Amino acid sequence: MDSVIDILIVEDNTDDLFFIEKALKPSKYRTSVISSGLEAYNSLKEGIVSPDIVILDYRLPGMDGLEILEALGRGNRDYSFIFLSVDNSIGTVIEAMKRGALDFVVKSESLKEELPTKIDKVYNLHQSRMQKRKMEAELLEAKIEAENNELKYRILVDAVFDVILVTENGVIVEANSRAVEKSGYSYEEIINRRALDFVETDDVSILSDPEDRDWRNVEGRVRTASGELRTVIINSRTAELKGRKVVISSIRDITDSRLLEDKLRQSEKMSAIGQLAGGIAHDFNNQLSPIIGYADMLCHQLENPQYRKFASNILHSALRSADLTKKLLSFARKGQVMLEPVDINEKLKLVLRDIEGLIPESIAVKKDFHSICKIVKGDPNQLEQAFRNLILNGVEAMPEGGTLTVQTLCLEFDSKDDLVVFNHLEPGHFVRIRIADTGWGIPAELKKHIFEPFFTTKDVGQGTGMGLASTYGAVVEHDGYITFSSEEGAGTEFSVYLPLDRESGFKHDLKEKSEEAAVRKSTILIVDDETMLRNMLEDILVSDNHSIISCGSGEEALDLYRKEGDRIDIVILDMVMPGLDGYETLSRLKSLSPSVKVLISSGYNMKKEFRKLKAAGALGFLKKPYKMNELRKQLRNILG
Repeated sequence: MDSVIDILIVEDNTDDLFFIEKALKPSKYRTSVISSGLEAYNSLKEGIVSPDIVILDYRLPGMDGLEILEALGRGNRDYSFIFLSVDNSIGTVIEAMKRGALDFVVKSESLKEELPTKIDKVYNLHQSRMQKRKMEAELLEAKIEAENNELKYRILVDAVFDVILVTENGVIVEANSRAVEKSGYSYEEIINRRALDFVETDDVSILSDPEDRDWRNVEGRVRTASGELRTVIINSRTAELKGRKVVISSIRDITDSRLLEDKLRQSEKMSAIGQLAGGIAHDFNNQLSPIIGYADMLCHQLENPQYRKFASNILHSALRSADLTKKLLSFARKGQVMLEPVDINEKLKLVLRDIEGLIPESIAVKKDFHSICKIVKGDPNQLEQAFRNLILNGVEAMPEGGTLTVQTLCLEFDSKDDLVVFNHLEPGHFVRIRIADTGWGIPAELKKHIFEPFFTTKDVGQGTGMGLASTYGAVVEHDGYITFSSEEGAGTEFSVYLPLDRESGFKHDLKEKSEEAAVRKSTILIVDDETMLRNMLEDILVSDNHSIISCGSGEEALDLYRKEGDRIDIVILDMVMPGLDGYETLSRLKSLSPSVKVLISSGYNMKKEFRKLKAAGALGFLKKPYKMNELRKQLRNILG
């Protein structure tokens, strides 16, 4: 981007302002600052300032950010907003976007890297919008000028992309070639017909009112010759044509763009929910790790059968809780994904066999599996759970019986297919997994919520609301797409699209060794900011006759390694810590000693981060929460 971007920063916190300005290169951005919300509103309203981008803080004296957005409205602005807040709650983000912000940035350590990227994206959208407004203004001016020149008028209106109708007392007296193309009717079928025979709108006078006035951005619907209903925006004005008063209307089809906007809003909402869910799951895993570790130790060390049973029950409940956080991480696309060839047909058959006892005789199961296109690269456990969730949902939706259909089909999508265009998928071959029931269906008011975590229509205690959420996360994690259609009383159909033969490169190539082999006694450095987790690890490893050194930060770990590095055999390093994170600590440990052995531990297990850590020298990954045998197995893999 060669041009300088004018940026108005509305921020009253001097510390935050320092970091914002530090993130913006003077050669690329020209900045000005207003610290009062009320002053910023007045300056923008009166045109005293004319920025390209406004970085608008939420908390401001006089007026807060949301109030400024509301007061300025969503009309034709010469600038665009990026909303800035320490509050990343879904409600605040959605409210800011509803009031006109094009993007948002959360105040965090990543602001320096994130803000310039956000500005470039919003600036591109801003430039497109300004260019579009300029083009629309030029087009309208050209239309008016052409009213007194019939030949120029015909050339012009046939060249534009919008449908142009000229009506007299509501009857169409002229139409451009785009009207014929878009409607599917011939020119002769359009002329001398009432405009309202084709166009539906709440303001019927827009196509027939003879009084001098303009109509701007009126939403309507056009029914084509095939019966399809398309959403349109209508702009009309009265004019005089050859001494007659007529209405000239420009009709733009926005069906596809409206669909894209809806999908974008849904994607942004699910992304925000996913960030929240992932953070919650990570913190839960940190708390569950010592519970599982200590309970596991007690199960192996208690001699009293009753006490051992108590410890086993604690371990079982903690592992079930860990399974719930695993589903949250799956929804947030931060779960563990081990990719390998998966036969989708065989996986579906396996799920149907496993739940055969849960399907009543009143439900008929129809299976239709495509025999050729069936192999995908994926995590078999995640895909199996996703299919199980969808199939069981279908069974539960038919308490009085019905038909459950499970089908696979091979499809090929090119770059122009809606599935690729609207859902950012890569063109190529896909397998579609169709799971349909004839049950009670999903009410219209619930459809937009069904993939949200913890949303359930079941009674309290009957469901967690994580089934479809984790299914959604698993499908997206596999570079796929999931959609559904449903009508109350007429059943529901889910379609999952997964790419065939998609290369991933995410492989955990640590060779498994016999679990029975003993781990040699070693000195282990534990680095984790969770004190309880450090204590648990120390207790487990000391009971295995290891020597332990522990600390709570990356900085302490580096100091300890400088002093004790000669006797440290392995470092168990947490990924997420304040100060130096796991990656930076690993890099610096490798600088101190290229031969250092490091086992990474975290509540997250994302494939991109794993590849990066492995390239930096990590020898293994231990996902929280874990049991004693999992820890010992990793130590055997690395230490022998």
